[in-house]
Amino acid sequence: MTTQDYASRKDTLDVLEELGFVRDTYVPDRFHSPKKVGIDSVVSVRLYLSTAGWYCINVLPSGWGAPIVWNGPKAEHDTADQKEEFIKYLDKHYPGWR
Repeated sequence: MTTQDYASRKDTLDVLEELGFVRDTYVPDRFHSPKKVGIDSVVSVRLYLSTAGWYCINVLPSGWGAPIVWNGPKAEHDTADQKEEFIKYLDKHYPGWR
């Protein structure tokens, strides 16, 4: 298993799709929340490959710079589910995103 397998592009895209995010037509690796305010999405995110070698999500313009999936090793005390933590973050900072 490589570090990219810990948080792969495919797994990350699958989660974004599951949450209803829509790929931007013009900007590669940019996605918009399913709900809009007028013509703008409530929140936009960018998919990027971290220097550590796994895929992360950045909430634009700045916020949440971390994986939303994790299939790699964890410390015994780390019981967080990245997808659930991401959803909680969006709910808190971008109510109405879904």
